[in-house]
Amino acid sequence: MSLNPDRCGASRVRLALVLCFLLAGSTAFGQYGRSREGYIKRVPYVFNGQQFNIVTYGGQPAQVTVGTQVVLMISAGNVIPYPGADAHLVANAEDALKAYQAGTPSGSTAAPAAGGGTKSGLTVDGVVTMLNGGLSDDIIIAKIHQANTAFDLSPDDMVRLKKAKASDAVIKAMMEATPAAAPAATPAVAQAPAPAPAPSSQSAAKQPATPAAQPADPPKKKKGFFGSIGESVKDEATGRSVIDKVGLRNILPQLDPNKPVSEQFPHIAITVLYAPMGWTDPYETDPSAHGRSVLPSCFKLQAVVWSDATTSKTVGPFDWCSNHDEFMAQLEPNYLYSLKPTFADMRSGYLTGINRTDGPAPPDKLLPNDRRTMDMWAATSPQGRSVDLNHEQFSRFALMFANVRKDLGETLTSDGDARVWIVSIKKAAGPNIMEH
Repeated sequence: MSLNPDRCGASRVRLALVLCFLLAGSTAFGQYGRSREGYIKRVPYVFNGQQFNIVTYGGQPAQVTVGTQVVLMISAGNVIPYPGADAHLVANAEDALKAYQAGTPSGSTAAPAAGGGTKSGLTVDGVVTMLNGGLSDDIIIAKIHQANTAFDLSPDDMVRLKKAKASDAVIKAMMEATPAAAPAATPAVAQAPAPAPAPSSQSAAKQPATPAAQPADPPKKKKGFFGSIGESVKDEATGRSVIDKVGLRNILPQLDPNKPVSEQFPHIAITVLYAPMGWTDPYETDPSAHGRSVLPSCFKLQAVVWSDATTSKTVGPFDWCSNHDEFMAQLEPNYLYSLKPTFADMRSGYLTGINRTDGPAPPDKLLPNDRRTMDMWAATSPQGRSVDLNHEQFSRFALMFANVRKDLGETLTSDGDARVWIVSIKKAAGPNIMEH
Protein backbone atom coordinates (compact mmCIF):
# COMPACT_ATOMS: atom_id res chain seq x y z
CA MET A 1 0.00 0.00 0.00
CA SER A 2 1.39 3.40 -0.98
CA LEU A 3 1.37 6.38 1.37
CA ASN A 4 0.26 9.81 0.31
CA PRO A 5 3.06 12.27 1.20
CA ASP A 6 0.59 15.06 1.73
CA ARG A 7 -1.43 12.99 4.15
CA CYS A 8 1.76 11.91 5.99
CA GLY A 9 2.83 15.53 6.27
CA ALA A 10 -0.54 16.55 7.61
CA SER A 11 -0.44 13.72 10.11
CA ARG A 12 3.01 14.77 11.29
CA VAL A 13 1.80 18.33 11.71
CA ARG A 14 -1.22 17.19 13.77
CA LEU A 15 1.01 14.94 15.91
CA ALA A 16 3.42 17.82 16.50
CA LEU A 17 0.56 20.07 17.54
CA VAL A 18 -0.73 17.46 19.99
CA LEU A 19 2.74 16.99 21.49
CA CYS A 20 3.21 20.74 21.80
CA PHE A 21 -0.16 21.05 23.52
CA LEU A 22 0.70 18.26 25.97
CA LEU A 23 4.12 19.76 26.72
CA ALA A 24 2.62 23.20 27.15
CA GLY A 25 -0.08 21.78 29.39
CA SER A 26 2.40 19.86 31.50
CA THR A 27 4.55 22.97 31.80
CA ALA A 28 1.52 25.01 32.81
CA PHE A 29 0.44 22.44 35.38
CA GLY A 30 4.01 22.28 36.65
CA GLN A 31 4.12 26.03 36.99
CA TYR A 32 0.74 25.96 38.71
CA GLY A 33 2.00 23.34 41.13
CA ARG A 34 5.11 25.34 41.88
CA SER A 35 3.04 28.46 42.37
CA ARG A 36 0.94 26.57 44.91
CA GLU A 37 3.99 25.35 46.83
CA GLY A 38 4.00 27.11 50.17
CA TYR A 39 0.37 28.13 49.82
CA ILE A 40 -0.36 25.82 52.75
CA LYS A 41 2.28 26.31 55.43
CA ARG A 42 2.88 24.80 58.85
CA VAL A 43 4.52 27.39 61.07
CA PRO A 44 6.07 26.11 64.34
CA TYR A 45 5.14 28.49 67.14
CA VAL A 46 6.11 28.24 70.81
CA PHE A 47 3.99 30.10 73.34
CA ASN A 48 4.15 29.86 77.13
CA GLY A 49 6.61 26.99 76.78
CA GLN A 50 4.30 24.87 74.59
CA GLN A 51 4.94 23.91 70.99
CA PHE A 52 2.10 24.66 68.54
CA ASN A 53 1.86 24.56 64.77
CA ILE A 54 -0.02 27.38 63.04
CA VAL A 55 -1.29 25.96 59.75
CA THR A 56 -1.89 28.79 57.28
CA TYR A 57 -3.75 28.77 53.98
CA GLY A 58 -2.86 31.62 51.66
CA GLY A 59 -1.14 33.36 54.55
CA GLN A 60 -4.18 33.20 56.84
CA PRO A 61 -4.36 30.84 59.88
CA ALA A 62 -6.60 27.84 59.18
CA GLN A 63 -5.71 25.44 62.00
CA VAL A 64 -3.75 25.24 65.25
CA THR A 65 -2.27 21.84 66.03
CA VAL A 66 -0.13 20.19 68.69
CA GLY A 67 1.89 17.58 66.82
CA THR A 68 -0.64 15.85 64.59
CA GLN A 69 -3.61 16.68 66.86
CA VAL A 70 -5.90 19.45 65.61
CA VAL A 71 -6.89 21.78 68.46
CA LEU A 72 -8.48 24.78 66.72
CA MET A 73 -10.08 25.36 63.33
CA ILE A 74 -10.39 28.88 61.89
CA SER A 75 -13.06 29.55 59.29
CA ALA A 76 -14.11 33.00 58.04
CA GLY A 77 -12.57 34.55 61.14
CA ASN A 78 -14.39 32.20 63.51
CA VAL A 79 -12.23 30.14 65.90
CA ILE A 80 -13.80 26.72 66.50
CA PRO A 81 -12.41 24.22 69.06
CA TYR A 82 -11.92 20.79 67.52
CA PRO A 83 -14.49 18.30 68.96
CA GLY A 84 -12.88 16.14 71.65
CA ALA A 85 -9.90 18.46 72.28
CA ASP A 86 -9.00 19.14 75.92
CA ALA A 87 -10.64 22.41 77.04
CA HIS A 88 -7.46 23.72 78.69
CA LEU A 89 -5.37 22.87 75.64
CA VAL A 90 -7.97 24.74 73.57
CA ALA A 91 -7.62 27.80 75.85
CA ASN A 92 -3.81 27.72 75.54
CA ALA A 93 -4.06 27.35 71.76
CA GLU A 94 -6.44 30.34 71.55
CA ASP A 95 -3.93 32.46 73.49
CA ALA A 96 -1.14 31.27 71.18
CA LEU A 97 -3.19 32.12 68.09
CA LYS A 98 -3.93 35.62 69.39
CA ALA A 99 -0.23 36.15 70.12
CA TYR A 100 0.73 34.89 66.64
CA GLN A 101 -1.80 37.17 64.95
CA ALA A 102 -0.52 40.10 67.02
CA GLY A 103 3.01 39.46 65.71
CA THR A 104 4.41 38.20 69.01
CA PRO A 105 7.65 36.29 68.36
CA SER A 106 7.75 32.53 68.90
CA GLY A 107 8.94 31.55 72.36
CA SER A 108 7.18 34.42 74.11
CA THR A 109 5.29 34.22 77.39
CA ALA A 110 1.97 35.86 78.15
CA ALA A 111 2.33 39.05 80.13
CA PRO A 112 0.73 39.13 83.58
CA ALA A 113 -2.62 40.87 83.95
CA ALA A 114 -2.42 44.62 84.53
CA GLY A 115 -2.13 45.45 88.19
CA GLY A 116 -2.10 41.79 89.15
CA GLY A 117 1.63 41.29 89.40
CA THR A 118 3.33 38.02 88.58
CA LYS A 119 1.39 34.98 89.68
CA SER A 120 3.37 33.08 92.28
CA GLY A 121 3.60 29.33 92.58
CA LEU A 122 2.96 26.49 90.16
CA THR A 123 -0.58 25.70 89.04
CA VAL A 124 -2.27 22.64 87.60
CA ASP A 125 -2.34 24.45 84.25
CA GLY A 126 1.42 24.87 84.48
CA VAL A 127 1.92 21.15 85.06
CA VAL A 128 -0.36 20.33 82.11
CA THR A 129 1.68 22.72 79.94
CA MET A 130 4.91 20.93 80.89
CA LEU A 131 3.32 17.55 80.17
CA ASN A 132 2.11 18.73 76.77
CA GLY A 133 5.60 20.07 76.11
CA GLY A 134 7.06 16.57 76.53
CA LEU A 135 9.16 17.23 79.65
CA SER A 136 10.24 14.16 81.60
CA ASP A 137 8.75 13.13 84.95
CA ASP A 138 12.03 13.90 86.74
CA ILE A 139 12.05 17.50 85.53
CA ILE A 140 8.35 18.05 86.29
CA ILE A 141 8.64 16.56 89.80
CA ALA A 142 11.74 18.68 90.46
CA LYS A 143 9.79 21.77 89.40
CA ILE A 144 6.89 20.78 91.70
CA HIS A 145 9.29 20.48 94.66
CA GLN A 146 10.99 23.75 93.73
CA ALA A 147 7.70 25.63 93.51
CA ASN A 148 6.77 24.94 97.16
CA THR A 149 3.08 25.11 96.21
CA ALA A 150 0.22 23.15 97.77
CA PHE A 151 -2.11 21.65 95.15
CA ASP A 152 -5.74 21.08 96.14
CA LEU A 153 -6.49 18.59 93.36
CA SER A 154 -10.15 18.12 92.53
CA PRO A 155 -11.38 14.99 90.71
CA ASP A 156 -11.65 17.08 87.52
CA ASP A 157 -8.02 18.20 87.95
CA MET A 158 -6.83 14.60 88.32
CA VAL A 159 -8.77 13.49 85.24
CA ARG A 160 -7.29 16.40 83.27
CA LEU A 161 -3.78 15.43 84.39
CA LYS A 162 -4.33 11.83 83.28
CA LYS A 163 -5.65 13.12 79.93
CA ALA A 164 -2.33 14.96 79.60
CA LYS A 165 -0.58 11.62 80.29
CA ALA A 166 0.67 12.49 83.77
CA SER A 167 2.21 9.53 85.57
CA ASP A 168 1.10 8.46 89.05
CA ALA A 169 4.45 9.72 90.34
CA VAL A 170 3.74 13.25 89.09
CA ILE A 171 0.21 13.29 90.54
CA LYS A 172 1.49 11.90 93.86
CA ALA A 173 4.19 14.59 93.98
CA MET A 174 1.51 17.25 93.50
CA MET A 175 -0.66 15.75 96.25
CA GLU A 176 2.28 15.66 98.68
CA ALA A 177 3.62 19.13 97.84
CA THR A 178 3.53 21.66 100.67
CA PRO A 179 4.06 25.44 100.55
CA ALA A 180 7.20 26.99 101.96
CA ALA A 181 6.96 28.47 105.43
CA ALA A 182 5.78 32.06 105.34
CA PRO A 183 8.34 34.67 106.54
CA ALA A 184 7.77 36.21 109.94
CA ALA A 185 5.60 39.27 109.85
CA THR A 186 7.48 42.54 110.33
CA PRO A 187 5.94 45.28 112.39
CA ALA A 188 4.34 48.07 110.43
CA VAL A 189 6.39 51.23 110.24
CA ALA A 190 3.61 53.63 109.39
CA GLN A 191 1.49 54.75 112.26
CA ALA A 192 -2.13 53.70 112.31
CA PRO A 193 -4.53 56.58 111.65
CA ALA A 194 -6.02 58.17 114.67
CA PRO A 195 -9.43 56.75 115.53
CA ALA A 196 -12.36 58.95 114.57
CA PRO A 197 -14.14 60.65 117.44
CA ALA A 198 -17.04 58.70 118.80
CA PRO A 199 -20.40 60.10 117.68
CA SER A 200 -22.69 61.60 120.23
CA SER A 201 -25.55 59.55 121.53
CA GLN A 202 -28.05 61.75 119.64
CA SER A 203 -26.29 61.43 116.29
CA ALA A 204 -25.83 57.73 116.86
CA ALA A 205 -29.52 57.37 117.41
CA LYS A 206 -30.30 59.21 114.18
CA GLN A 207 -27.86 57.27 111.98
CA PRO A 208 -28.54 53.55 111.40
CA ALA A 209 -25.62 51.24 111.83
CA THR A 210 -24.00 50.38 108.49
CA PRO A 211 -22.92 46.78 107.98
CA ALA A 212 -19.34 45.98 107.24
CA ALA A 213 -18.53 46.40 103.57
CA GLN A 214 -18.47 43.11 101.69
CA PRO A 215 -16.22 42.62 98.67
CA ALA A 216 -18.28 42.84 95.51
CA ASP A 217 -18.52 39.65 93.50
CA PRO A 218 -16.86 39.99 90.11
CA PRO A 219 -19.41 40.16 87.31
CA LYS A 220 -20.00 36.77 85.73
CA LYS A 221 -18.97 36.62 82.11
CA LYS A 222 -21.74 35.39 79.89
CA LYS A 223 -20.82 32.26 77.98
CA GLY A 224 -20.72 32.73 74.25
CA PHE A 225 -21.27 30.09 71.58
CA PHE A 226 -17.66 28.90 71.65
CA GLY A 227 -17.58 28.98 75.44
CA SER A 228 -20.54 26.62 75.48
CA ILE A 229 -18.77 24.32 73.02
CA GLY A 230 -15.65 24.35 75.21
CA GLU A 231 -17.73 23.43 78.25
CA SER A 232 -19.32 20.60 76.28
CA VAL A 233 -15.88 19.31 75.32
CA LYS A 234 -14.80 19.41 78.96
CA ASP A 235 -17.96 17.56 80.04
CA GLU A 236 -17.27 14.89 77.44
CA ALA A 237 -13.67 14.51 78.68
CA THR A 238 -14.53 14.35 82.38
CA GLY A 239 -17.82 12.42 82.16
CA ARG A 240 -19.68 15.27 83.85
CA SER A 241 -23.34 15.46 82.78
CA VAL A 242 -26.28 17.72 83.56
CA ILE A 243 -27.26 15.24 86.30
CA ASP A 244 -24.10 16.29 88.16
CA LYS A 245 -24.88 19.97 87.65
CA VAL A 246 -28.38 19.71 89.12
CA GLY A 247 -27.12 17.58 92.04
CA LEU A 248 -28.90 14.29 91.26
CA ARG A 249 -25.93 12.02 90.58
CA ASN A 250 -26.38 8.57 92.24
CA ILE A 251 -29.03 9.75 94.68
CA LEU A 252 -30.83 6.38 94.49
CA PRO A 253 -29.51 3.64 96.80
CA GLN A 254 -29.35 0.03 95.66
CA LEU A 255 -32.88 -1.32 95.17
CA ASP A 256 -34.04 -4.24 97.32
CA PRO A 257 -36.40 -6.25 95.04
CA ASN A 258 -37.93 -7.97 98.08
CA LYS A 259 -39.31 -4.71 99.47
CA PRO A 260 -42.07 -2.60 97.91
CA VAL A 261 -41.06 0.71 96.37
CA SER A 262 -43.18 2.49 99.01
CA GLU A 263 -40.41 1.68 101.52
CA GLN A 264 -37.55 2.79 99.27
CA PHE A 265 -37.02 6.50 98.63
CA PRO A 266 -36.17 8.83 96.90
CA HIS A 267 -38.84 8.74 94.16
CA ILE A 268 -38.36 10.89 91.06
CA ALA A 269 -41.17 12.00 88.73
CA ILE A 270 -39.86 13.48 85.47
CA THR A 271 -41.85 15.61 83.05
CA VAL A 272 -40.55 16.02 79.49
CA LEU A 273 -41.33 19.65 78.73
CA TYR A 274 -39.96 19.38 75.20
CA ALA A 275 -38.66 16.55 73.01
CA PRO A 276 -36.34 17.58 70.15
CA MET A 277 -36.62 16.88 66.45
CA GLY A 278 -35.84 13.23 65.74
CA TRP A 279 -36.70 12.00 69.25
CA THR A 280 -38.52 8.98 67.77
CA ASP A 281 -35.61 8.05 65.45
CA PRO A 282 -33.20 5.17 66.20
CA TYR A 283 -30.47 6.39 68.51
CA GLU A 284 -27.76 5.20 66.09
CA THR A 285 -28.81 8.02 63.76
CA ASP A 286 -28.25 10.85 66.25
CA PRO A 287 -25.42 12.93 64.67
CA SER A 288 -24.84 14.94 67.86
CA ALA A 289 -24.09 11.92 70.08
CA HIS A 290 -20.55 11.06 71.15
CA GLY A 291 -19.00 14.28 69.88
CA ARG A 292 -19.95 13.75 66.24
CA SER A 293 -21.50 17.20 66.04
CA VAL A 294 -21.31 20.44 67.98
CA LEU A 295 -25.03 21.05 67.43
CA PRO A 296 -26.85 19.42 70.36
CA SER A 297 -30.07 17.43 70.40
CA CYS A 298 -31.66 18.41 73.71
CA PHE A 299 -34.65 17.29 75.78
CA LYS A 300 -35.96 19.85 78.28
CA LEU A 301 -36.78 18.07 81.56
CA GLN A 302 -38.15 18.89 84.99
CA ALA A 303 -38.03 16.57 88.00
CA VAL A 304 -39.93 16.35 91.27
CA VAL A 305 -37.76 14.56 93.83
CA TRP A 306 -39.44 12.98 96.87
CA SER A 307 -37.06 12.36 99.76
CA ASP A 308 -39.92 10.69 101.66
CA ALA A 309 -43.69 10.32 101.34
CA THR A 310 -44.36 13.93 102.38
CA THR A 311 -41.27 15.97 101.35
CA SER A 312 -40.43 16.95 97.79
CA LYS A 313 -38.53 19.53 95.76
CA THR A 314 -38.66 20.54 92.09
CA VAL A 315 -35.44 20.46 90.06
CA GLY A 316 -35.21 22.29 86.75
CA PRO A 317 -36.17 22.86 84.07
CA PHE A 318 -32.84 21.68 82.65
CA ASP A 319 -31.60 20.52 79.25
CA TRP A 320 -30.37 16.96 78.70
CA CYS A 321 -28.29 17.03 75.49
CA SER A 322 -26.94 13.98 73.71
CA ASN A 323 -23.67 15.64 72.66
CA HIS A 324 -22.36 15.84 76.25
CA ASP A 325 -24.87 14.13 78.59
CA GLU A 326 -25.10 10.79 76.78
CA PHE A 327 -22.50 8.30 78.04
CA MET A 328 -24.45 5.05 77.52
CA ALA A 329 -24.21 4.38 73.78
CA GLN A 330 -26.75 1.55 73.50
CA LEU A 331 -29.23 -0.45 75.56
CA GLU A 332 -28.85 -4.04 76.72
CA PRO A 333 -31.36 -6.64 75.47
CA ASN A 334 -32.94 -6.99 78.93
CA TYR A 335 -33.51 -3.23 79.28
CA LEU A 336 -37.29 -3.55 78.83
CA TYR A 337 -37.53 -5.76 81.92
CA SER A 338 -36.23 -2.86 84.02
CA LEU A 339 -39.36 -0.88 83.06
CA LYS A 340 -41.69 -3.35 84.78
CA PRO A 341 -42.64 -2.93 88.46
CA THR A 342 -41.65 -5.80 90.72
CA PHE A 343 -44.11 -8.40 91.98
CA ALA A 344 -43.94 -6.82 95.43
CA ASP A 345 -44.98 -3.45 93.95
CA MET A 346 -47.91 -4.93 92.04
CA ARG A 347 -49.29 -6.49 95.22
CA SER A 348 -48.64 -3.52 97.52
CA GLY A 349 -51.55 -1.36 96.31
CA TYR A 350 -49.20 1.64 96.45
CA LEU A 351 -49.02 2.27 92.70
CA THR A 352 -51.49 4.75 91.18
CA GLY A 353 -52.40 2.54 88.21
CA ILE A 354 -53.17 4.47 85.03
CA ASN A 355 -53.27 7.79 86.92
CA ARG A 356 -49.96 9.59 86.33
CA THR A 357 -48.93 12.15 88.93
CA ASP A 358 -45.83 13.95 90.19
CA GLY A 359 -45.68 11.49 93.09
CA PRO A 360 -44.83 10.30 95.55
CA ALA A 361 -46.45 7.05 94.32
CA PRO A 362 -45.47 5.89 90.80
CA PRO A 363 -47.97 4.70 88.15
CA ASP A 364 -48.12 1.08 87.04
CA LYS A 365 -46.14 1.91 83.86
CA LEU A 366 -42.98 4.02 83.96
CA LEU A 367 -43.63 5.66 80.58
CA PRO A 368 -46.89 7.28 79.43
CA ASN A 369 -49.00 5.12 77.10
CA ASP A 370 -52.13 7.24 76.85
CA ARG A 371 -53.72 8.03 73.49
CA ARG A 372 -52.32 11.58 73.39
CA THR A 373 -48.72 10.34 73.81
CA MET A 374 -49.16 7.59 71.23
CA ASP A 375 -50.68 10.06 68.75
CA MET A 376 -47.79 12.47 69.39
CA TRP A 377 -45.34 9.66 68.59
CA ALA A 378 -47.19 8.80 65.39
CA ALA A 379 -47.31 12.45 64.30
CA THR A 380 -43.56 13.00 64.81
CA SER A 381 -42.34 9.58 63.64
CA PRO A 382 -41.43 9.05 59.96
CA GLN A 383 -43.24 5.69 60.10
CA GLY A 384 -46.43 7.39 61.31
CA ARG A 385 -47.38 4.58 63.69
CA SER A 386 -48.36 4.59 67.37
CA VAL A 387 -46.00 2.95 69.85
CA ASP A 388 -46.28 2.07 73.55
CA LEU A 389 -43.07 3.58 74.90
CA ASN A 390 -42.85 0.86 77.56
CA HIS A 391 -42.19 -1.68 74.76
CA GLU A 392 -39.79 0.43 72.66
CA GLN A 393 -36.03 0.40 73.21
CA PHE A 394 -34.27 1.68 70.07
CA SER A 395 -35.26 5.36 69.95
CA ARG A 396 -33.33 8.44 71.08
CA PHE A 397 -36.05 8.92 73.68
CA ALA A 398 -35.45 5.43 75.15
CA LEU A 399 -31.68 6.03 75.33
CA MET A 400 -32.21 9.42 76.99
CA PHE A 401 -34.43 7.91 79.70
CA ALA A 402 -31.98 5.06 80.26
CA ASN A 403 -29.04 7.48 80.60
CA VAL A 404 -30.95 9.60 83.11
CA ARG A 405 -31.97 6.55 85.17
CA LYS A 406 -28.42 5.19 85.20
CA ASP A 407 -27.01 8.58 86.26
CA LEU A 408 -29.56 8.70 89.10
CA GLY A 409 -28.26 5.34 90.35
CA GLU A 410 -30.48 2.64 88.81
CA THR A 411 -28.83 -0.53 87.56
CA LEU A 412 -31.11 -1.14 84.52
CA THR A 413 -30.94 -4.89 84.99
CA SER A 414 -33.78 -7.40 84.58
CA ASP A 415 -35.10 -6.35 88.03
CA GLY A 416 -37.79 -3.69 87.67
CA ASP A 417 -37.30 -0.37 89.45
CA ALA A 418 -40.34 1.93 89.66
CA ARG A 419 -38.67 4.74 91.62
CA VAL A 420 -38.14 6.86 88.47
CA TRP A 421 -40.92 7.48 85.95
CA ILE A 422 -41.99 9.99 83.31
CA VAL A 423 -45.27 11.72 84.08
CA SER A 424 -45.95 13.07 80.60
CA ILE A 425 -44.46 14.52 77.43
CA LYS A 426 -45.80 18.05 77.06
CA LYS A 427 -44.49 19.00 73.62
CA ALA A 428 -42.42 17.44 70.83
CA ALA A 429 -40.87 18.65 67.59
CA GLY A 430 -41.71 17.08 64.25
CA PRO A 431 -39.75 14.41 62.37
CA ASN A 432 -36.23 15.17 61.21
CA ILE A 433 -36.77 15.76 57.50
CA MET A 434 -33.02 16.10 56.93
CA GLU A 435 -32.46 12.42 57.72
CA HIS A 436 -35.39 10.77 55.95
